[in-house]
Amino acid sequence: MKAARLLRVLMNEPLNYRLLRVNGSHRILVSDNYPQLTYWPHEGKEITPKVVKDYLVHIVGLSAEEALELLK
Repeated sequence: MKAARLLRVLMNEPLNYRLLRVNGSHRILVSDNYPQLTYWPHEGKEITPKVVKDYLVHIVGLSAEEALELLK
């Protein structure tokens, strides 16, 4: 998955993350219903399924099934 696609998933419904600030290549994202996170992948790069899972399941707090549904 391209990093730009994961960023779109994070910023669209139902997660609704928005950019709080940029610190170098790191983007600080906030949502009203989910924890703040630091997004670091560069948009043109490919990211591994493990990193996608880490963001959606471990950081955001979704179940594995919810994360898979968002990626369809």
